Amino acid sequence: MLQTRTISVRCALSTELELYDVVQVQVTSKEDKWAIICLNCITQIAALDAGLKVREVPVFGKPFGMDMFIYGIIDEVDFNEKKEPVILELKTRANSTRLPSTYQQRKNELQVMLYMKLFNDLLFEKINLEEFATSLGLAKDKKLSEGPVTFATQNCTSITTFGDVLKALLTRIQCSNVSTVKFAVIEYCLQENCHVIQRKKISFDEKWLELQLKRLLPYWKGERPTRGVEIEEAWKCQRCDFADVCAWRTMKEEECRKSNRPSKKC
Repeated sequence: MLQTRTISVRCALSTELELYDVVQVQVTSKEDKWAIICLNCITQIAALDAGLKVREVPVFGKPFGMDMFIYGIIDEVDFNEKKEPVILELKTRANSTRLPSTYQQRKNELQVMLYMKLFNDLLFEKINLEEFATSLGLAKDKKLSEGPVTFATQNCTSITTFGDVLKALLTRIQCSNVSTVKFAVIEYCLQENCHVIQRKKISFDEKWLELQLKRLLPYWKGERPTRGVEIEEAWKCQRCDFADVCAWRTMKEEECRKSNRPSKKC
């Protein structure tokens, strides 16, 4: 049995301040942990159906049916003037009022587009909850400990096993009237005082996202070697723990030496 530990759960949304009370829930198994994550999803979907802003929204799934389970937490989901859901991702800058490099911005755009895909797949039943449980090795007939069961009861949900939680989540999803997320906003701000540097609106580009994931998936699965960064991002090598054994860096240094050698005269 896993060692008992405490995780934080956000519940009881305030209709006026749109803030959460933080409740400590004791969990003793991985089924307990994921039960809390799913119960959190249920309460947040209900809040979205009521037109409320929610924060730290868990999303998960296998985008585009790829053989890779991905789990993430969205900073915030709110509604625009057209009552459409919009994802907000906050990025802080330590000591610069300038935006990060183009490559870093594209990385952030990839992240929020992936969140959009996972969010939409979850809310529109494009995720197989049975497959989700199997992928993580979760037993549906596993009885949950007192912590998740009590938390669920306090939020008007009756559960005994992890399978009960999956059924409750599916029912909540099927009853939801939240529309597809088509836009996200990345907000860059100073870490020191939260001054907003810029807000960038990102439109969902599903084809671009699928292309990027197909490029990255073989690396994530260990099926292809690493590739060096673009020259504009070479400053990262100074902070890399593997710089001394990096074959790409060695190759580039050799290319540089060859290009700087004086040519022989005939």
